[in-house]
Amino acid sequence: MIPDNIRRADILAVIRQLDAGQIIVPPTQRSTGYCLVHNGTHYPPKFLIRAANRTVNGDELWGFHGGRETNNYLTDLRFRIIPHGGAPHT
Repeated sequence: MIPDNIRRADILAVIRQLDAGQIIVPPTQRSTGYCLVHNGTHYPPKFLIRAANRTVNGDELWGFHGGRETNNYLTDLRFRIIPHGGAPHT
């Protein structure tokens, strides 16, 4: 379950860190099903939630499986989710 205190600004902060090379998506956490698209770049939704949760709540959400819950949560935060296309950061 995704904690309801993760906000759009938290996800955007993770995206900025990825873009700046401050954090890197490990190969085991790359997207296989869907990507969040922001400013033309694709990002793995589950990784974004986990990284934001680490900042906001201090843990990684390792028992969290992503999928529809993640996509719906991010869509509710006004992000665009599309099927995985093999782009950067995925």
